[in-house]
Amino acid sequence: CFGESATGTFASCGTARGTPRPLLGATDTGLKESEGISASTCHPEWGAKRGVEGSPSALAAVDASRKEFKGSDAPFESGGLLVTVSVPEGEELARRTFNPRLGIVGGISIIGTSGIVRPMSEEALIASIEVEMRTIVAAGKRDLFVVPGNYGRDFACNRLGLRGDEAVQCSNYFGATLDAACVLGFERVLIVGHLGKMAKVAGGVMNTHSRVADCRLEALAAHAALVGASQTVIRQIMESTTTDAALEVLYANELAEAAMASLVTALAEKLNNRVAGRLQVEAVVFSNVHGVLGQTPGAQALMQYWRDEEE
Repeated sequence: CFGESATGTFASCGTARGTPRPLLGATDTGLKESEGISASTCHPEWGAKRGVEGSPSALAAVDASRKEFKGSDAPFESGGLLVTVSVPEGEELARRTFNPRLGIVGGISIIGTSGIVRPMSEEALIASIEVEMRTIVAAGKRDLFVVPGNYGRDFACNRLGLRGDEAVQCSNYFGATLDAACVLGFERVLIVGHLGKMAKVAGGVMNTHSRVADCRLEALAAHAALVGASQTVIRQIMESTTTDAALEVLYANELAEAAMASLVTALAEKLNNRVAGRLQVEAVVFSNVHGVLGQTPGAQALMQYWRDEEE
């Protein structure tokens, strides 16, 4: 089975077929890609800077350590061995990864050392985000567009008219993404996120996975209280099951606009504290029902940049 990848983890049945090859020396081996194995479109001179092996050859997408055949020093009676690697579902599976955006097309990449697919660790997920960010830096760009996931990307594209296909998906790792942006030399970062994620960030939570922390309702209740919500309203917010439900409580009591303004002020403070003046970071908070709920002061200018056609 193949499928360990820095840009997506899944299992797929593949084949590696060995064929005696008299033309090779007695201890030589050859490797040939076939169906479902991706080709790299990255130029070899800057491929490494982008975090992927760069080569026009499809074999660049097969990790170097995978090209080493154990026991290759054992001679074959008829010569060397030519190994053909294929993954019948590789091209379809690749569409579910970041590979095309990294210049790896036509199939999955074959990497890993064990041949056993394991769930990606948190470190591996963060590393995959950084890989994508490095591809942007390598292209000479210093603006970064970040969304937590598909909700943010779809809203950015369909409701805000932004180039959402260029957004980096940070998942739950807002802090790690901002840290990497600072290290890599980005100058401006725009974040577009649903209230459910951004309420946590406004509360100072930079890893928004539910197993780490969850202050969504607490944050909304606190900012509602700051703008004059009654104890009854605060209790209703705290008893809500989702931020969308809590938002309806705010709208019903004509507190939504003021509470969102207060929350966005806190959000801007937390984001700027994280980057410590090393770059400009702006954010847009939305709900799928009510649209844009608030945005930090410089967000409009960055949104305009991401609306304009690339030069």
